[in-house]
Amino acid sequence: EPYQNPELEQKNLVIKLRGVARFKRVVPLAELKANPLLKQMKLFKMFRPIAVSPLTSAEYQEIYRLGGLNSE
Repeated sequence: EPYQNPELEQKNLVIKLRGVARFKRVVPLAELKANPLLKQMKLFKMFRPIAVSPLTSAEYQEIYRLGGLNSE
C-alpha cells in the first residue's frame, strides 16, 4: 500500500517491496541493455536512473530467464 514519506516535504509516494526469489546468477546491467528483447524497457529510456520501473510481462519473463529462474 503506497504512503507518503512523513520526513519529506515533497509529495513523494513510498512503497515497500520485498524479493520473492533469488536469481541463480547476477545479471549485469550491460547484459540487460544488450538483450534485444529488453531494448524498449522504460528503465533504459529515462533521463536519470530510478530504482523502480514498470515492466511488460515479456520483459519480466526474460529477466527471470537471464537470472536462471522460471517466471511462472
